[in-house]
Amino acid sequence: IEANYQGRLLARQSGFLDPVNYRNHFVTILGTIQGEQPGFINKVPYNFLEVNMQGIQVWHLREVVNTTYNLWDYGYGAFWPEPGWGAPYYTNGNT
Repeated sequence: IEANYQGRLLARQSGFLDPVNYRNHFVTILGTIQGEQPGFINKVPYNFLEVNMQGIQVWHLREVVNTTYNLWDYGYGAFWPEPGWGAPYYTNGNT
């Protein structure tokens, strides 16, 4: 997902695929490469890779937020150890 953009392709399938279902999502397409198909992107000639699609996977990314914190950390003091020493930690289960 963090890879550089490598171009555009034409995925062909019998039947209708609603583009709204795939907008702003990462997808993986399974199929056989048929060759190149000439076309245009904003009036600029472009050769699209043509794929005869057999399957598609839509990836839903979620942001992971670390909500772990120390319940027993009262800060520094004359008789308190540094934060994180021997005290229990709480997590909300999403980490």
